[in-house]
Amino acid sequence: MAQSVRLMIFVVQKAAASAFAQMLRRYTGLNHLAQAARTVLQNKAQVNKMHQDLCKVDFVHIQVIVCFRIRINTISKPQLSLFGSH
Repeated sequence: MAQSVRLMIFVVQKAAASAFAQMLRRYTGLNHLAQAARTVLQNKAQVNKMHQDLCKVDFVHIQVIVCFRIRINTISKPQLSLFGSH
């Protein structure tokens, strides 16, 4: 009985350690991403270039291609108001 309790404790501890390690990996990855994004977003020239590039994207054409690929017959124009006028 004591052996099975020790085994249960070990399994629980291992699961907790694994979950904690996974959380640390996610947090570290998110932190690196946030630092990189902050550097880019603080540069007004880069932000303006990204906006210009985004304005060149033909979202309607992309939606048509996607709908064709997944064989959807009804295609509606996407809502682009989030990105301002193009």
